[in-house]
Amino acid sequence: MIKIPEIKFELLIDHARIDEFAAVAWLAQGEGSGLAPTPKFLAEIKRYIDNANSPDPKITRASGLAFVLTDEDKIIGTILADEDRHFDNAAQLNDLAVVPEYRGRFLGRKLLRHAFVAVKKYSDYEYVVGSTVLSGAYYEALKIPHVGTLEIDGCKRRFYGAKID
Repeated sequence: MIKIPEIKFELLIDHARIDEFAAVAWLAQGEGSGLAPTPKFLAEIKRYIDNANSPDPKITRASGLAFVLTDEDKIIGTILADEDRHFDNAAQLNDLAVVPEYRGRFLGRKLLRHAFVAVKKYSDYEYVVGSTVLSGAYYEALKIPHVGTLEIDGCKRRFYGAKID
């Protein structure tokens, strides 16, 4: 009999899972690069978890939130939400990643949909944006409109976004 996984979306609140989260999220930084998550990246994840454990977590420039997809107790996908520094009144989604053995199951789409709902729940932002240095085909396939291109640190980033209803 084939076991159907019970995949859940949740706010990451457990400090003991920082390394596991970082290993998955790091896939979005450069899969196959052989590089390990940097101390700065690990500190950022810790800050997001600290914020989630506050009595009233809100997404702000000083904090942000980390979300995960889990199968049983294993983190299989990640996404971060933080204040966007380039667009007014917008939360930015970063580090969307799904571990290779779970790809092709539309879990990235599930992460994005849940992240939009979570941003509405945990913030007062009107818009959500995501960015990429790649083609943007993923956002375009999900019908998330291109809202601009900016050069940041010498690299052109394409931004995609939508108003939160």
